[in-house]
Amino acid sequence: MPGNVVDAADVRSGISLLVHPLLVDRGLRRYRLLSSVYGPRLEEWGVSLSFAHVRCYTTKFNRFFQKAGTWSKHVSRLWFTVGALAGVVLMFSSIIVLIFTLFQSLNLYQDTRPVLTPVMPGVNLPWRDLSYYVVTLVVCGVFHEAGHAFAASLEQVRVNGFGIFVMFLYPGAFVDLHSDHLAVISPKRQLRIYCAGVWHNVILVLFSILLLWALPLLLAPLYTTGVGAYVTSVEGDSVLSDKLKAGEIITKMNGCLVHSTPDWFQCIEELGNKNQPGYCLFSELLDRQERFFLNQTTLLEDGGRECCDKDTQSDICFQVFPTKGRPSIFHCLTARTVSAREPCQHSRDCTGVLDFACAFPAISPESRLVRISHSEGPDVLFLGDPRSLPFSLSTSSYIPSSSLSPSWLPELLQNLLMYLVSFSSALALLNMVPAYYLDGQWTLTALVELCCESHLQEKTRRQICGVVLVTGSVLMVVNIAIALWTLSMWS
Repeated sequence: MPGNVVDAADVRSGISLLVHPLLVDRGLRRYRLLSSVYGPRLEEWGVSLSFAHVRCYTTKFNRFFQKAGTWSKHVSRLWFTVGALAGVVLMFSSIIVLIFTLFQSLNLYQDTRPVLTPVMPGVNLPWRDLSYYVVTLVVCGVFHEAGHAFAASLEQVRVNGFGIFVMFLYPGAFVDLHSDHLAVISPKRQLRIYCAGVWHNVILVLFSILLLWALPLLLAPLYTTGVGAYVTSVEGDSVLSDKLKAGEIITKMNGCLVHSTPDWFQCIEELGNKNQPGYCLFSELLDRQERFFLNQTTLLEDGGRECCDKDTQSDICFQVFPTKGRPSIFHCLTARTVSAREPCQHSRDCTGVLDFACAFPAISPESRLVRISHSEGPDVLFLGDPRSLPFSLSTSSYIPSSSLSPSWLPELLQNLLMYLVSFSSALALLNMVPAYYLDGQWTLTALVELCCESHLQEKTRRQICGVVLVTGSVLMVVNIAIALWTLSMWS
């Protein structure tokens, strides 16, 4: 989606995150009373710091990987065999996705929504979501590398160590395997190891989706769902700031029922896509109101019409479309009273024995007269573009059952799980691209050895791998370059 322009404060915040740890490290090393303790502790924990790079490497998890990987060899072997099959499918799928994305970027498809979009803090990722970004990338990386370590232990390849790092603002993880052990095992066993990382990412995606689906049930003792959209905050400069408050529950917008936050967004979308309805009013009542003809109204810049006194805030101009041979009539009416009537598109839509007219708000084509029903007080009236409503307030589908239930917890869990689904699936797909320095490189090599060892000479197998790897690498680089260029254009 289009991102925000990076401002100076964002840049300063990003640079400070990179420089401060290095400055603290240098200060502690130069301080005599602490340097004798600080340095050895960093070495014990395997921590190293440099500009824009923090790295932690340890061997303390080696025994855990060994025990977990060999806990049940039959089950583990079946688990990682399925993972190898999934990895091979993902490798071929990644090529298809990159080719499709490339054609899409060249406007050969009508659907121009980006498939590959780099995530850049401060550009298309708000700084307020940086904590989600860091936590989910670390979790995805740890799951990925732990998968390699478990599979290596099963295949009797020694795990030398495990580590995590942060380079600039991008965190990650890595596992150090004994390369000599890895080189001598069969291609089938190598495949289990090479595909184990993305297989664990796939499992993480499925598990996160399951938790998202079960979240209302898991939070049921603390939160109620299905009764409305719970207002968590209202922007101070919003037109709704003096009409709605945090803690209220939105239940309806015009005739659209709101049971949850997705319903809230769906109703907003429907209001924006549909024409502004009119309202059924008694013709006799309208005859008693002051009437204005078209030349007695003022055309506004947004395309609406004004026929009311500028000092009145609760009245707006309504138009009754003419019958055959009669001109349009405008009336200045109270919006709250009129919007409570039955909606209509024509006077024949109004039911009853009396004579009705269908009165439409004389507002701009983008604006809508929206009646918002909520849990406390009278309905709130909103006049404007309904697509601005999500920027005016924040809502949640989870309504706290008591004061002990924090309103921010469900949103935090939802965002965390959605980030896990997004990042883990992207890591699983892109890491299996048959390109240099990715898991796809080693997977391709092992797959070609497994399938073609008895049919093709070693030189031919290497040539096949080389052609595919060059093609995959070029596709990867071109797609990333186009995605970065597109992102810069949006910004």
